[in-house]
Amino acid sequence: MKPLDELLIGESCKIVRIDASELVKRRLMDLGITKGITVKMLMQAPLKDPIAIRVRGCTLALRRSEAKKIFVE
Repeated sequence: MKPLDELLIGESCKIVRIDASELVKRRLMDLGITKGITVKMLMQAPLKDPIAIRVRGCTLALRRSEAKKIFVE
């Protein structure tokens, strides 16, 4: 299990845990990021902030601080 921000570009994994405040969890859920779904790393900015992921057929940008709280395997 590793944080989402450590995925390599093109790598896909399943979300297994989200360790964030209820407010952040709610925002992520509103974006379609929930436990059990598959995400794919699409792009990273030069300092890895933000990152772009594909979730449920949509491309989303996340702050690195948010991605560190999402664990995948």
